[in-house]
Amino acid sequence: MKSLILLITVFILSGQTYAQDLSAHRWENRVLIIKVKERLAAPDYSLQLHVLENDRKGMLERKLVVYLIEDGMYNYQDLKVDNKGWRYVDPELKALLDSKKEFQVLLLGLDGGVKLNRDSYIPQDELFRIIDSMPMRASEMRKKKG
Repeated sequence: MKSLILLITVFILSGQTYAQDLSAHRWENRVLIIKVKERLAAPDYSLQLHVLENDRKGMLERKLVVYLIEDGMYNYQDLKVDNKGWRYVDPELKALLDSKKEFQVLLLGLDGGVKLNRDSYIPQDELFRIIDSMPMRASEMRKKKG
């Protein structure tokens, strides 16, 4: 009986450990959310993923983490930690998404606010330019120089 209780406790705690919580990123990371209804029907999805693979250093500098969303499931990508695998999208994340859009890119700032909401591919230089124009990012760059 004790081992059953222990097993249930471990299962519950491990589920909480991997649960998504966008508020956990607030003031720590900028979040890029890339959603697609059907991967094969959205060529922008592959382009966007290619952009992210191109400049890992730039993403780290900008404290960028990524949520890939396909068919109601998400995969959290942080360059500093191991990928946690696919999980079901929870209501907090689902509330940000437009279910009618085939493809969607959202950028959340360090404050958790939506800074970009687009239904097409965003080139890397444009994405980085948007992030670099944010007041907190400008402050980070000044501190790095000085």
